Amino acid sequence: MRNNTIIVNPINRDIFFTSLSNHFLAGFGKKEVKKIHKTEKTISAIKIIKYLPSILIKPPGYFDSNQTYISLFYLLFSCKLVRKYPREVVNKYSFNPYSKIFPQLFVREKERIKDALGAANTIEHVGSTAVPSLGGKGIIDIAIAVNKADLDLVTQQLTRLGYEFRPTFSTKDRYYFIIYLPDPEEGTRRYHVHLTYPESNEWKKLIGFRDYLRTHPEMAHEYAEIKKKAASEANQDGKKYRALKEYFFEKVSARIILIQ
Repeated sequence: MRNNTIIVNPINRDIFFTSLSNHFLAGFGKKEVKKIHKTEKTISAIKIIKYLPSILIKPPGYFDSNQTYISLFYLLFSCKLVRKYPREVVNKYSFNPYSKIFPQLFVREKERIKDALGAANTIEHVGSTAVPSLGGKGIIDIAIAVNKADLDLVTQQLTRLGYEFRPTFSTKDRYYFIIYLPDPEEGTRRYHVHLTYPESNEWKKLIGFRDYLRTHPEMAHEYAEIKKKAASEANQDGKKYRALKEYFFEKVSARIILIQ
């Protein structure tokens, strides 16, 4: 990490702008504008950084009323001017009740992604938050199907939106991304994007698993109990958490194959 990179919580507006202002006044901005020119970042990034003084004096609430503040944060994040708070503060493997706000959060992020990628691609809400009454970690999982030839291009577009590509958890047919976004209930919420193509088995698994649980509430209830147990016993160990759920995945996958 570079010494002149600000570490901030993206949803704490006051701390964000105070930190940004202090660094800018210390000459932080001029130095970084040169670096952005060298790396051929977009002109919009250069303009925003050039006019940061005027941005910083906007009245309270200006950035809270729409997506402007969020877009500004992730633009600066993509230019390596700021870093998000450490991941370690997030309790990943927990069980929380289902919330009716989950579909709304998905739709909001779907629109942001669609604006960047275009309307031709398929964007679906998957995972536990896509199944009514099923609780879990509360992560919004999003599946995106694009032409196979466009996977690398869309990866670049998602990165510009602030998503972090995680190759360790990706496969040749499914690219995996994460992002943390402001949230009305939790303060911040984790989102996953699963990028694939419509003919892939990965896409069929994601959609098939969701649809099966939606139409079989007794199985959704069983899965909720398994997730509670896994969250309790895994002790924040990701491998153990996933292993405790593996049998259920295999059972549902076998039933989906029989139905098809």
